[in-house]
Amino acid sequence: PQMTMTGLFRHIVRTEGAIGLYRGLAPNFMKVIPAVSISYVVYENLKITLGVQSR
Repeated sequence: PQMTMTGLFRHIVRTEGAIGLYRGLAPNFMKVIPAVSISYVVYENLKITLGVQSR
C-alpha cells in the first residue's frame, strides 16, 4: 500500500472492511474515561480546598 493517509485508508478498508477503521477504539475509551473521571474529581476537590466559587 501507498504510505499516504488515503492509501492506508483504502488498504484498511479493502483488507479489513470499514470496521477496521475503528480497531483500537474500545481500548482507547477504556483508558480515557477513567483519566477524565479522575481529573474531574481532582479539579472539583481543588476548587473546594482553595475556596474557589463557581459562577
